Amino acid sequence: MAAMRDAGINRLDFFLATHLHNDHVGGVPELAEKVSIGTFIDYGDPLGIDRMATNAIRMYKPVRDARAVLEVKPGDRLPLLGLTADVVSARGELLTTPLPGGGRATPGCAEAEDHPEDGTENYRSVGVMFQFGAFRFLDLGDLSGNTLTRIVCPVDLLGPVSVYLVAHHGDYDSNIPALYAALRPRVAVMNSSATKGGAPDAFRTLHALPDLEDLWQLHATRIARNAGDDFVANFDNTTDGNWIHLSGHEDGSFTVVNGRNGFTKVYARPQPAPHTESRSGL
Repeated sequence: MAAMRDAGINRLDFFLATHLHNDHVGGVPELAEKVSIGTFIDYGDPLGIDRMATNAIRMYKPVRDARAVLEVKPGDRLPLLGLTADVVSARGELLTTPLPGGGRATPGCAEAEDHPEDGTENYRSVGVMFQFGAFRFLDLGDLSGNTLTRIVCPVDLLGPVSVYLVAHHGDYDSNIPALYAALRPRVAVMNSSATKGGAPDAFRTLHALPDLEDLWQLHATRIARNAGDDFVANFDNTTDGNWIHLSGHEDGSFTVVNGRNGFTKVYARPQPAPHTESRSGL
């Protein structure tokens, strides 16, 4: 509710459920008591064999089923005004046609580790590419394992992004170097906690990316090298969490603000690649 007040809104036209785990939809009944929700967006019926989802489904479904519902599949475009929002994954399925900017072979696919899907709702996550002019933001929910790898291997279906919300809280099964080779994000945001997600290997991969300007974290981790303090929103497990505020602009520039201390960084619009004129002569 504090984040909504900060954004100057008092209702939700849409609520997008990436998948049905407690940490993604467990608070829906309480939220629906406080604010009007227009349409729920999800991938439809749950898998049915994921014990981690049992309680979340029990809480989420009655609220969802009492309102308008939009069930999506890869290739759909969400009905948002002023920007495009392309569904790139859902129900364990992926795009079949690359988005603009994609379609190229991805380096490093041959070295990608074999991470079988974990049998939970994670690999069924709804993933969305949001684009506002030249600004692109990718949220893949908890997509992980081989399903996450296949979205860029052997062919990149997505294209480069401005900001990437690291999938599955930066856990070990989302640490795929080939994914970063395809996305080439300027900024990555990791939504982990002190003891959840944020695998050491995932941090090592991110810190080693030559083109990554910054890593922002929702929460500091105890098991890996964190970003600098100004880039971390929370250092303890209080209930009043601090958020990271991201504002994107049509020219591809964007601004990120740390809700904990107000630290702000502006990322200028990307510069076009230098033009090289080809000349020939005798």
